[in-house]
Amino acid sequence: MELLFVYGTLREKTVEREATGHTFEGIPDILEGYNKKYVHLHGEPYPIIHRLDNSFVHGLILNVTKKDLAKIDKYEDKIYERVLVVLKSGKKAWVYRERELVIHK
Repeated sequence: MELLFVYGTLREKTVEREATGHTFEGIPDILEGYNKKYVHLHGEPYPIIHRLDNSFVHGLILNVTKKDLAKIDKYEDKIYERVLVVLKSGKKAWVYRERELVIHK
């Protein structure tokens, strides 16, 4: 099993079912060093997180399979990237955050 930290629409049972075919029970946790904002995709506002010191985001930890993660990877828009983070509880979990630009020198 893998841990996935969700903070937005993936906390909604209908979205979980749409993305993976089933729902999950979540455990509350906090991601420090990130801030939540909203972006417009397909004419609708969606939450997204980005790095910001002295900030935090409340969310849920979901126990998911690698197959679930692969399905959610396909479900999420290209502006998100999945990265491994350490939550306030000390648990390591995947999270979808705003894709960071890499500038090559």
